[in-house]
Amino acid sequence: MEAVVTAPSLRPIVDRTAFNSVIDAWAGSKSKQNIRAIQDLMDFMRQNGSVLEPDSYSYNSILKAHSRSNHRDTLKVSRKVLKTMWEMHRSGNQLIKPSHVSYSTILYAYSRLAPADGVKDAEALFEELWKEYSRQNDPSLLPSEATYVSLITTWIRSKRMEAPSRAAYYFDHMRAKYAQTNNSRFQPSLRIYNTLIDSHKHQGDGPGAERALYRMIDDYRKGNVKAKPTTVSFNTVMTVYLKSKDKRAPAKIEKIL
Repeated sequence: MEAVVTAPSLRPIVDRTAFNSVIDAWAGSKSKQNIRAIQDLMDFMRQNGSVLEPDSYSYNSILKAHSRSNHRDTLKVSRKVLKTMWEMHRSGNQLIKPSHVSYSTILYAYSRLAPADGVKDAEALFEELWKEYSRQNDPSLLPSEATYVSLITTWIRSKRMEAPSRAAYYFDHMRAKYAQTNNSRFQPSLRIYNTLIDSHKHQGDGPGAERALYRMIDDYRKGNVKAKPTTVSFNTVMTVYLKSKDKRAPAKIEKIL
């Protein structure tokens, strides 16, 4: 690798972007060696001057690799990477600054790996992102729907009794942001509506799932094309009723059908 990078005829084309492309490819791979490979590449970049020094894209890619792994210490390591990014940025490194992508990627890891009591840490991370956005008024720190979906999913997978109410709280929080800003990134889509429906599944809450479905349908009929229901949306609600002890289940399932 070193011979290629230092060859005079290739210097103009082997830049940070080229390295980041390789890093991102490793981050998206299923190789068990992807994190080690990314770390080696970033070490090489650091050793070869400011032209190749890793930037936010590089660090977000390694966060992506961590978020897809099943390592026992994934959450701890991801938070450490985020802390390092902030420390380097605040020390004057303008190439490295966390963004909503950094936070959303870590929250995705929480949605996959967090223990039941990990939801509080996930909420703290979500609140930290909003705090940094409010403090800096930086659009790159503005949360996205993916941020909300991952946090809600973390609650769902915790199987805690309060999961449906917390899911509804964050869904309404996003809806309120859309009403305040009219920013399309907060307009609920099929993805978050289906996540909201899922929040009622573990509790066997047929009426709650049904209300979420009809809320989705109403939103779509009022012009939100992103909220168009699919077969999955209807089937999930019917399955919730099917597995519940609700005596009205047969009639409810037929109505939804």
